[in-house]
Amino acid sequence: MLSSPARHLAIALAAVAAAVTVGVGSPVSARDAAGDGPARGTTVARTAVHTEPNATGGAVATPYSPGDDEGPGSGEVTQSLTDGMPGDRPNILFILTDDMRADELQFMPNVRRLIEHRGVNFVNSFSPYPLCCPARASLLSGKYTHNHGVWTNGAAYGFRAFHDRSTVATDLTAAGYQTAFLGKYLNGYGTEPPPDGSADDSYHYVPPGWQDWRGSVNRIFGLGTPEAGGTYSYFDTTLNVNGRLEGHPGEYQTRMFGNETDDMLRGLARSPRPFFLWLSFVAPHAGGPIEPDDPRSVVRGDGRRAEITSPARPRDVKGLFDRQIPRSLGAVPERDLSDKPSFMRSSPTLDRDEVRALTSVSRQRAES
Repeated sequence: MLSSPARHLAIALAAVAAAVTVGVGSPVSARDAAGDGPARGTTVARTAVHTEPNATGGAVATPYSPGDDEGPGSGEVTQSLTDGMPGDRPNILFILTDDMRADELQFMPNVRRLIEHRGVNFVNSFSPYPLCCPARASLLSGKYTHNHGVWTNGAAYGFRAFHDRSTVATDLTAAGYQTAFLGKYLNGYGTEPPPDGSADDSYHYVPPGWQDWRGSVNRIFGLGTPEAGGTYSYFDTTLNVNGRLEGHPGEYQTRMFGNETDDMLRGLARSPRPFFLWLSFVAPHAGGPIEPDDPRSVVRGDGRRAEITSPARPRDVKGLFDRQIPRSLGAVPERDLSDKPSFMRSSPTLDRDEVRALTSVSRQRAES
């Protein structure tokens, strides 16, 4: 059985391979946009990730080389994720996006060019609890929900229920890694008390094991101040930078995170010690502010009103994917819903207004 640090390192490597395919979009960083590749000192895996379901909806993970004309085939992974890396202590950049569809990767050319074709693809992977906070807690701890105790996104069983004294961060720190975190953490971080009960809120709380912490906090008090932003405010994000609140009013979050990542990687690369950087984007999750071209709520075929939400995005990308996305992703009606939950089986077929609104959502998500 793996020791605790080795177990979490294995979990982290597997999580990286699974998550880089849903990584950040074109504004990742100046180096990405320029095509310079990873920052100096960053080790890139020799085997990369590509998600292609088979006819039954799944397949096994398959490695392939960048020069393989036919792309990934079927078969079990036989190569280590650390093949081609110096020693057994690779640098790890773990990129996580929020609420992203697998088919939205097609709108992220830099991620596909720089990451997808250099790694391992998990084409038959499953989330045991596909809800935001519980899933994130599993990534951090390597445990199932019934073991780590985070059952929902709500206050009682969300962030404050997570026992953070033993995570991938604490174990990698003990193994000699530099650890860094940027972006969205667990739902409720900031407004809820920390797990150790040391304060009434967690705006200044830094979870154990993270040596460079830049976590976004939920919207806070003090409206009108530079620190009054929030995790889901795309143009007004507040970070807890190692215990100190730092506002970013007027900066688009996805790009700001890219710039922060540049800064963090350059600092981490100066040390001879390996690093683990967890980069957690909010995009393409819905978030404010509400914009004039946002789709409005629509009335469904059963008379109920459906609220349509979408992410905010900067002006220079609006309309960028209108031609590429003529119709909403996933809006094609499924004839047989017998294998779906009751609320889906009882829902009316999408009408024209819903499809039009969801098409706008698909475009805005790609733009974010």
